[in-house]
Amino acid sequence: MAVACVVFGSGSLVVAVTLMMFTDLPDVGADVVAPTVSTCDDFSTWEASARHFNELDEDSPDSQSLDSNGNGIPCEGLMPRSQHPSEEFDVICDDFQHRDEAEYFFEIYESPGQNRYGLDRDLDGRPCETVPPLDEINRVMSRLNRIWNAKAQSGFDKDCGDFATWTEANAFFVQAGGPESDPHRLDGDNNGIPCEALRGAPEPESG
Repeated sequence: MAVACVVFGSGSLVVAVTLMMFTDLPDVGADVVAPTVSTCDDFSTWEASARHFNELDEDSPDSQSLDSNGNGIPCEGLMPRSQHPSEEFDVICDDFQHRDEAEYFFEIYESPGQNRYGLDRDLDGRPCETVPPLDEINRVMSRLNRIWNAKAQSGFDKDCGDFATWTEANAFFVQAGGPESDPHRLDGDNNGIPCEALRGAPEPESG
């Protein structure tokens, strides 16, 4: 940047004219690329995230991103159970039948901002996101039951004489929707027990 000054004086009046030439100003329209911050999603294993974490300064954005709860352990959601320091790390997402069950456990037993059980892999406060919720499971099962019953009714028809034992008949009866649904009419008296004449059938309860 070069600066030239010309001064005109007349009594107490001074007029200064400053001429400035800017030669090294940055291009205002140039794209400014913000530095990227590493997240746990960038690593396929906990070991890889830990190696990167150990090379970082404690106050760096990457360090704070990988260790969001500040306990010195990066990406706890990726950590194998055998390596986790918590003695209570004894439950995994596969232990829950549906996500509602996992969320209840997480709400009751997990500490805010912690991930002691490793259920919240991406540390967003929502555990076991890959486990389907209860309502989704119910919808799927209901649809499968309708498909099965439709096939059972249209494709073939079973009678008690088609089974060698009551155990075999009962397994088919339950799979076809029994005792709530009995498309093959195996439970003639609607007492919940199909093919009572077959060998091995339980004795009906006397009322």
